[in-house]
Amino acid sequence: MNINQEENSNAESTTMVITPLSPWDVDPFDIDEVLDKLEKEKASDPDRQIEDLKERLGELEEEKLQLNLFIKKILSENKRLKKKLRKSVVY
Repeated sequence: MNINQEENSNAESTTMVITPLSPWDVDPFDIDEVLDKLEKEKASDPDRQIEDLKERLGELEEEKLQLNLFIKKILSENKRLKKKLRKSVVY
């Protein structure tokens, strides 16, 4: 950040001008604006998009494995409960 001090010719007041040393034309203290700018930059870079997609694919594959394990647990519990029900039913 550059801080320039400008003095009034009367020397009664001093004003401070703060200019960001940002590569973009955004306020570095406005988080939403900075994040929006970062997203736009990522969207314009095909290599970055590919990396993001590969990362997301890895996350989805991990979720798929977890869901498959969950389904197997449910099916196993279902089978166990069916056996228990058959044993408890009296004809």
